Amino acid sequence: MSVRISKFGLVVSFFSVLVFMNNSTGFDFYAHSVSYYFYDETLNQVDLLFGEVVFPRYWLLSYLYEILSRLGIPAGYLASFLISFPVYYSAKKIMRNRQENNKQSILLFDVFFITFLYLLAFFYSGLSLVLMWFVGYLITGRRVFLLGGFFHPVGFLLCLAGVVFFRRNIVYFLCTFFLLLFFFYVSTSSVLFTSSIPAPIRFYINEYSVMNLLEEVFDRKRQEIYGLIIVSIVFYMGKDKFFKRFNFLKSICVPFYFFYFYSFFIFLFLFFSMFDRPTFINAIISLSVNDVIYASWFDWGGKDLTDSYSTLYDKRY
Repeated sequence: MSVRISKFGLVVSFFSVLVFMNNSTGFDFYAHSVSYYFYDETLNQVDLLFGEVVFPRYWLLSYLYEILSRLGIPAGYLASFLISFPVYYSAKKIMRNRQENNKQSILLFDVFFITFLYLLAFFYSGLSLVLMWFVGYLITGRRVFLLGGFFHPVGFLLCLAGVVFFRRNIVYFLCTFFLLLFFFYVSTSSVLFTSSIPAPIRFYINEYSVMNLLEEVFDRKRQEIYGLIIVSIVFYMGKDKFFKRFNFLKSICVPFYFFYFYSFFIFLFLFFSMFDRPTFINAIISLSVNDVIYASWFDWGGKDLTDSYSTLYDKRY
């Protein structure tokens, strides 16, 4: 059985990665990259469950960063994959829906969602990945995208609320969580990774601290929580119900070539907005690569930089 490659999916995922490459070194991605570049040092805070199990700062994402860093693969390529994977399949599903209806254009409704994915790619963080993967789950129905809920501790709570809200794949999500919990336990007890060392500790999680922890989560991540609520409500309503309320939107479509121009315009807008800042794209154009970008994109194999963590971190600004 042959696998059909979606050209539309490739184009949209390509632009999402281009948008991400306009991150300056002051963005979250480069903080992640620099800290996990030094994979043999305990630089990121962890949470400790019942004094026994270490939860790394970014849960599964922390282990992915560390494993690839140990393998000598720069973090930029992991981040690019984590962005492009849900974007590709989301765009592929949107295109398939249009082809089944014999349409050669894209709904403005879908353009808004793809724009939302572009923005999440640009403002890359652990939580933006959670939202991106959860949107991929809502659009495609593929359970694999629920794994994105384990890229951040707040992401777990958001995705758990999401699957409960939609009343589907709850058992799958919880079983995956317990498998991950077992992996965290083994990693902690055997000290398999630097990320599983119980220091420095941010939160001690037990039956007494859960409510205080949830209150702090809501105060610190209020925007992301509201964002997921809005996206979930829109998908819960569904296009059909949405169009029944606002029927005129059903007829608003744009040609695919216009959408490609629109995507290119977003890229250009961000490129010129970040033109005077150290970004990956600017480094390629100017042939001037600073150490932070080098560590994040070009340092394959053994680590070439001799900076300490604090020295390299300060170079982000």
